[in-house]
Amino acid sequence: MIATCLVPAAQCVGTYQGLVQIRNPANYYGNIPANLKVTIVVT
Repeated sequence: MIATCLVPAAQCVGTYQGLVQIRNPANYYGNIPANLKVTIVVT
């Protein structure tokens, strides 16, 4: 996974949370059911 800051670095400092969905390449409309919770900490 890659996270990119689109504003000056000082404005990116903080903790961000979200979910990552994994696509199932064998089924265009299908996702693998389990979402992965991620936390990104920028210091």
